[in-house]
Amino acid sequence: MSRSKSILIIENEVLFSHSIEATLKTISGINFSIYKTKNYKKTYQVVKKIRQLDFVFFNIDLFSNNTERYTLIQNLTGIIRNDFMNVKLLILTSYCNNYLILEMMMTLDPDSVILKSDINSNDLVKAINSVTEDTPFYSQTVLRLLRCQVTSHISVDKIDRLILYHLSRGVKNKDLPDLVFLSLSSIEKRKRKLKNVFKVGNDRLLLEEARKRRII
Repeated sequence: MSRSKSILIIENEVLFSHSIEATLKTISGINFSIYKTKNYKKTYQVVKKIRQLDFVFFNIDLFSNNTERYTLIQNLTGIIRNDFMNVKLLILTSYCNNYLILEMMMTLDPDSVILKSDINSNDLVKAINSVTEDTPFYSQTVLRLLRCQVTSHISVDKIDRLILYHLSRGVKNKDLPDLVFLSLSSIEKRKRKLKNVFKVGNDRLLLEEARKRRII
């Protein structure tokens, strides 16, 4: 006898959304009710309308602006989890950015994190089956990132990561205080500490080492 499950796909790439839907229909024993949205407003309307929601595929690349990204993503996931306590959250992203991936994992605590370039239809089925059994599912690139974090003996806190992330995007030192909410002298002190830890002499080598260690 088939089980009934409800799934929401928040995805603005039509082909990828269709691919997820087609894959779901191949899973035997589950009859999916599928809802698809492309933006915050439509997603909010759907969430408030439906009575059952078991899975959410959420493309976090929908919001390009960093401030908008964090605010809207946290708002949406908060609303969804408040209304559907047992929902499984599967995060999708095209960005192979270690800082953003780790930040989303710590902030949202998703059941799955999938890098789009890693995934195929078989992996999507594995992801659904894994989270159904309360087992987290991560695509290969995300798994490699997590292994690097576990095996690294160097501790880098959230603020250090944020500094390195903005530097990697080409942000000038003078503009960092407005982004990390520290004085320029405090930022420079942290950078000197990181250079000592990584045994490098300049910002370029610092960023190279941070990338090598998958910190950013």
